Amino acid sequence: MKYKIVLIVTALCVYSSFAQTEKLAQTGFKFLSINYDARISAMGGSSVALQGNSTSLFYNPASMATLENVASIAFGQYNAIADFKYQYLSVAFAPENGLYGVFGLSYIGADYGVFKGTARADNAQGFIDIGEFSPENYAIGFGYAKSLSDKFSVGGHIKYGYQNLSGGPVQFEQGGMFDVSEYDMNVLAYDFGLLYRTGYKSIAIGMYLRNFSDEKKYIREKFQLPLVFEIGLSANLNEFIDFDKEVHSLLLALDRTHPRDSYEATNLGLEYGFKNTFFLRTGIATPTDEEGLSFGVGFAQNLFGVDLAIDYAYTNFGVFGDVQRFGFNIAY
Repeated sequence: MKYKIVLIVTALCVYSSFAQTEKLAQTGFKFLSINYDARISAMGGSSVALQGNSTSLFYNPASMATLENVASIAFGQYNAIADFKYQYLSVAFAPENGLYGVFGLSYIGADYGVFKGTARADNAQGFIDIGEFSPENYAIGFGYAKSLSDKFSVGGHIKYGYQNLSGGPVQFEQGGMFDVSEYDMNVLAYDFGLLYRTGYKSIAIGMYLRNFSDEKKYIREKFQLPLVFEIGLSANLNEFIDFDKEVHSLLLALDRTHPRDSYEATNLGLEYGFKNTFFLRTGIATPTDEEGLSFGVGFAQNLFGVDLAIDYAYTNFGVFGDVQRFGFNIAY
């Protein structure tokens, strides 16, 4: 009971501190706030209160404490707008069946392709070619989660992020020569999560603070990281209608998010499962600028004692076209 009280009080205090102002700030390192996992994306990004595997490091590290396997590995790719590509990898390990908690490692990276660099010049073209460049973003992290009781879990995730926008000319000299300045920086960010399984059927409540960090300065401008506070719940609706629970499942996930650089939003997702093998998913995040409904499918199977899962998600982004995500999970 005391954990339940702490959970509710913490949620109210933290949410109140965020909700006191409508001021929206500009943020950097935006790749730290992207939804990568195909399953979660197909469910509209609703994820805070779901039972976890290694990908919980990206959505609520406390959920990683519910890992039912000794080890979990997940990896995938997110094909975004403008031909940008993002990759992720996560690993979770629960020694002695989670007696000492669950340990995790994470990686996310961005591939923006190759750009042609130019600089203004007093010639017929009005510019000179200064070569090609490729911006670079990545983050590596370490996470830990622990179940304090059969209902209450906590978790944390520390990330080292690096961003390199490549060099640019800052001072020209005679003969067309110029000096080049490197525009790169790094940051440490922290995630904290709580998960409370109520004990009433499968209802769970989760809370998550993502990308907590100090203020950074880029050249002359200061900015914050894309801090997000989320609270949500999940439940298997089939437990309430009792429709052949051995064959069918219908998972509901509902999140409320409060980001630093945007308005509050609601994420709603549904996942239908048939014999815990085939899954159909849909979800929506609202309000958004262009992001529409998401859809996805998943297939899971146990082969020779190893749990394998493949997930796919599709999201319509309006004028920006379609976005697709692929994910693979291995656990044993």
